[in-house]
Amino acid sequence: MEKTFIDPMFAGFYQIGFVTSDMDRSISFFEKTMGVPKFLKLEKPEIRNQTLYGESLDIDVNLAFGQMGNTNIEIIEPIRGHSTYDEFLKKYEWMGIHHMAVKVFDYDATMKRLTDQGLKIAQAGEVGDSTKFTYLDTVKEYGHYLEVLYFDLGYEKIFDQIKRGDF
Repeated sequence: MEKTFIDPMFAGFYQIGFVTSDMDRSISFFEKTMGVPKFLKLEKPEIRNQTLYGESLDIDVNLAFGQMGNTNIEIIEPIRGHSTYDEFLKKYEWMGIHHMAVKVFDYDATMKRLTDQGLKIAQAGEVGDSTKFTYLDTVKEYGHYLEVLYFDLGYEKIFDQIKRGDF
């Protein structure tokens, strides 16, 4: 029986990503209401090779990462430029779910498999030495994007620290 893209999604579920217009309010909500102990904040991190539906993209965002049980929580605050982030904010008063993410070990094979099944790349970029992220357009199906994440060793260590709260 041929596997569908849902199989690796459940096997490699990693993160829920939120977009916000107010980073401090969002962090406070997760800390006070949801019990996330703390967040690692990154102001305007360098993101390379950004694309939006295949076109070059130049944006700035602030990010925050925390851990809720086994699930990584990402909060994204768009600062400058047009992207899937500010588009999603139009739906919400101040914060809402932007994506669910799966972490993969073979990025190229996973992306080929998913795009061969008809999923379209909405937005993509790279950080660190070779960490890659891609949002696949599953908004009609799920109400949010599906993010495919591949971590290089440096980012793997950072996210292990986030999981332990050791930062």
